[in-house]
Amino acid sequence: MRGHRLLALAGLPFILGGAVGHTFLAERMAKNYAWAPSPWFQRQLASFELPHLYALALLLRGPGRIDDRVYVRMLSITSVLLGLHHILAIRRGDTAGVPNVVSASAATGLGLAGLALSHNQAPAS
Repeated sequence: MRGHRLLALAGLPFILGGAVGHTFLAERMAKNYAWAPSPWFQRQLASFELPHLYALALLLRGPGRIDDRVYVRMLSITSVLLGLHHILAIRRGDTAGVPNVVSASAATGLGLAGLALSHNQAPAS
C-alpha cells in the first residue's frame, strides 16, 4: 500500500505541473521545449495528462483501485478532452473544415460512449 501512495505522490507534481503548464502556459511551454508554437497542440498534450490525475488520486486511496473500468474511464476522459479542445478551436476560428468537425465529433462521442460503458460495467472482483 505504501508503494502505491509513494508512486502517486511522486507522479502528482509531474502530471499536475505538465497539465497546468500545457493548458495555461502553452506558448511558454512550446518555446521551452522547442515544440510546435500552437497553443492548441499544447492543450492537447494536457488532455493526455489530466486523466492521469484521476488514476493517481485512486492510487492514493490504496492498492486495488485501478481496474479495467478505471482504465476505460481514463481513455474516455482523454477522448472527451481532445474532442472539446477541437470544438473550442473550431468555435474560435483557429481551425475549420469538415475533417476537424469529424475529428471533434468522433473524439467526443467515443469518450462519452466509453464513460457510459464504464459506468454500466460491473466492477472487477
